[in-house]
Amino acid sequence: MNHKYFRTAFTVLVMAAFLLVTLGAATSSVLAQPAEDKAAGGIPRPVSPGSLTADNTPTFKWTRVENATQYRLKLYKGEGNALVYMKTIHARNCNSTFCSITPGYLLDSGKYRWQVQAYIDGGWKQYSYRKNFNIVVPVPIAPAGTITDTTPVFEWTKVEGALRYRLQIYKVGTPCVLYTKVVEATACGETNCLYELPEVLALGTYRWKVQSFIGEVWRPYSALKYFTVAAE
Repeated sequence: MNHKYFRTAFTVLVMAAFLLVTLGAATSSVLAQPAEDKAAGGIPRPVSPGSLTADNTPTFKWTRVENATQYRLKLYKGEGNALVYMKTIHARNCNSTFCSITPGYLLDSGKYRWQVQAYIDGGWKQYSYRKNFNIVVPVPIAPAGTITDTTPVFEWTKVEGALRYRLQIYKVGTPCVLYTKVVEATACGETNCLYELPEVLALGTYRWKVQSFIGEVWRPYSALKYFTVAAE
C-alpha cells in the first residue's frame, strides 16, 4: 500500500473541505448584510444632512423602511438633548429607496443631531442612531427693516469653529460692494457676533451678507439681509 499517496490524498481532501466551509460562511455573511440603501430591522438609516452644510433649511433624507406607513423625525441642537424640532411624516414622502422632507424651519448656525423612526403594524419602532451635522453659514440678524442709525451695529449668529468672518455691504441699485470688513471671532459672544460700522451710511436701502472662515477655507455667504436708512 502506498502510504505516501494516501497521506497526500487525505491532505487534499481536508484542504478542500476547509475551503468549502470558509467560502460558504463568507457567502452567507455577504447575503446576510443589508443593502446599502435599504433599512435593516425596521430602523431607518439617516443619510443627509451630515458633516458640514451651508443650508439653513436643509432637506432631511433617510432610507425607506418596508411596510412603514409614517416616520417621526427629531432634531437636536448641540451635544445634549435640546429638542428643537419634531415632525411626523407620511410614507408618501418616500420613493422606492429613500424618504425626505424639507421642514422650512430656519436653523441657526451651529451643531445639530437628528434621528428618525418608523411606524410599522401599529407601533413605533426603534429610533435610528443620531447623525451629526454642522451649519457653517451665519444668519444675519440686524440691521433689518427701517432704521435711523447711520452707523448701525451689524449682528449675526456665531458659527462653531469659525476663526473670523467677512462682512459685505451693498447699496441697492449698484452691483459694487460698498464696504467689506474681516471681523475676528473675538467680536463674538456665546451665540452672536457684533460689529459697529465706523463709516456713515447715506440715506437709502442696503443689503448685506456675511461668511465664516473655518480651517483654511472661506465658507459660503449667508442669505442677503435688507435694511433702509431713513431720516429721523
